[in-house]
Amino acid sequence: MLLHQDEVPADGALVRGLLAAQCPQWAGLPVVAAGAGGVRDWAGFGADLADFVRELHGAGLQGARRAGELSWYRGGGLREVGEAVGARFDECRALLGRELDVDALEGLWRSGLALPEPSGPHGWLHGDLGPSNLLVREGRLSAVIDVGCRSVGHPDPEHAAVWDLPPEVQRAWPGGAVTAFP
Repeated sequence: MLLHQDEVPADGALVRGLLAAQCPQWAGLPVVAAGAGGVRDWAGFGADLADFVRELHGAGLQGARRAGELSWYRGGGLREVGEAVGARFDECRALLGRELDVDALEGLWRSGLALPEPSGPHGWLHGDLGPSNLLVREGRLSAVIDVGCRSVGHPDPEHAAVWDLPPEVQRAWPGGAVTAFP
């Protein structure tokens, strides 16, 4: 089962070959695709992921602040990246022509910039909660790996993770994907 229509299929043989070549210490481990029986209960998986994110956001910063390596674009206000994003609309027009209504997108972007900046407290952010960083054991979320994109900031961007997962995960988040963490 593919999670997305444009996903490139990778079967067990391909994954085992990549593991053998790149991580031989893991080559003997079983390989099970998430959509092919690895996750038995997507709603439970979603609840487990929501619990992890809630705990991460609630962990004390212990003096860490949004600066330097901990100030990725994720978790900041739109104005922090406003100039960089704004400059790309003309590039999009040149690349896509009339395939995409870039004027409408730019209007939405400018409307977003006019909104108040986030006012809630900063917390730890994982930064890359995509499916490839969510490990499953016995049908449930067992680990979250790859904290290379960690940062400090507003927690809203972590909601994007559920958009890459089946609808059952999205429905499992308290209050829905957009309002999971008030």
